[in-house]
Amino acid sequence: MPYRGPVEATMSELMGGVRSVMTYIGAVHLKEVPKRTTFIMVGSQLNTVFGS
Repeated sequence: MPYRGPVEATMSELMGGVRSVMTYIGAVHLKEVPKRTTFIMVGSQLNTVFGS
């Protein structure tokens, strides 16, 4: 993979996303994330599980 800049900037972006998810689902600890969410593997753009 080509050089994309400092690791600090990438980690900062990732941690911001994790913090956002935890706030959205109401998790205080990282271990709570799988307990408070349902992960769905997306294999196509058509959602047949929750779509209409």
